[in-house]
Amino acid sequence: MLPRYQRVIKDSDWRRIHARGSAVHSSYFVVKKLPNKNKDSRFGISIGVKVSKQATRRNQIKRQLRAIIQQEAGRIKTSYDIIFIVRPAILQAKFSEIRKQVINTFSKAKLYK
Repeated sequence: MLPRYQRVIKDSDWRRIHARGSAVHSSYFVVKKLPNKNKDSRFGISIGVKVSKQATRRNQIKRQLRAIIQQEAGRIKTSYDIIFIVRPAILQAKFSEIRKQVINTFSKAKLYK
């Protein structure tokens, strides 16, 4: 679980990032980033019912993405709000494939130090 200060929680923040953030697309998700005024980067994960109707499967994907984010947290630039918008293709992916996609997407988005 990500600590509260590392999560995008407010609906207004979600809307701002979604509207103004720059997007990087992957086959499994879209990552939107937007600079913030905090000293830490914050993350959010959005998985709709269209991805999977099973809440357990959606929660499993969220846990996997959070684990990858925690592993990569030391390498990620600070002062960014980052949200993941998950696509249905992620259902057939293994954890190692998801991890590679996250790393590639962070590199494309220039989020590494």
